[in-house]
Amino acid sequence: MLYGLVIILTIVLAKFSEMYLLNIVIIFFLMRMISVFSSFKLNQTINFRHILGYLFFVPALITGPHTSYDKWRNYKFNKKAFLRNVFLIFSYINLIMIVGIVADQIILTENLGHNFFYIYDYLIFLTLYCQFFLASKIVAKVSIICSQPCELNFDKPLLSKSITEFWNRWHMSLGKFIKENIFSQFFYYFLKKRVSPKVAYSFAIFLAFSALGIWHAFTIEYFLFGIYFGVIQIFEKFSFGGIILKDSGNGVNAIKIIYTQIAHIIGFSLVSEAIYKYILILP
Repeated sequence: MLYGLVIILTIVLAKFSEMYLLNIVIIFFLMRMISVFSSFKLNQTINFRHILGYLFFVPALITGPHTSYDKWRNYKFNKKAFLRNVFLIFSYINLIMIVGIVADQIILTENLGHNFFYIYDYLIFLTLYCQFFLASKIVAKVSIICSQPCELNFDKPLLSKSITEFWNRWHMSLGKFIKENIFSQFFYYFLKKRVSPKVAYSFAIFLAFSALGIWHAFTIEYFLFGIYFGVIQIFEKFSFGGIILKDSGNGVNAIKIIYTQIAHIIGFSLVSEAIYKYILILP
């Protein structure tokens, strides 16, 4: 439990800084250092060069995926991989800019912010998804050039059949970090205190998603964003015998996908203005 509390406290303290870049750097190094300590084994030889290479792998700073220290390899520039991927990297950069320009023109020209509330939010979400996905692809290609493992950070989140599944498919490296270092820490702590599994799960989900919200910004909107998705996941797990999380036929699955998108965009609308202002890449 103490381990999870330290992580939450560090996230909160980082968010008190008005320097957005500093927030990202602090949390990035927190994730990396925790991974190093978690992977370190007793009597293991410490390779400082290897550790420093892992800690200061700048391409993963903003988007991830945040590869665990166990998977980190010694840095080695791969010339063949560079020649194969350099064009793709520049293509992804241009696509990020094009997506931002097109989305900005559509949102502003059509004045969707006043006339079609959720369409406006959904456009911002789709823009974020496209740009975030492309940025993660850039990091993956740079990782290959540096002889590092290439990890999946998005796994078709728009086809998720529940909010629980969505957060397992969206920014997967961050989700895995939150699950292992906050949710699991508190869940097993509560179980050891002989709290019922249902209550332990609910408390742990609330804490994990509150931290996830604050991770993005220390505002009431992002805090409510985290609480909202925590409540929905508790509902999905314990209501109607967890039927939402069970696999169904194609027709029912299609309805679940629609439900997931509607539920997600309602929660996303809490923070879409902030994302449009600070994250959307404009010309």
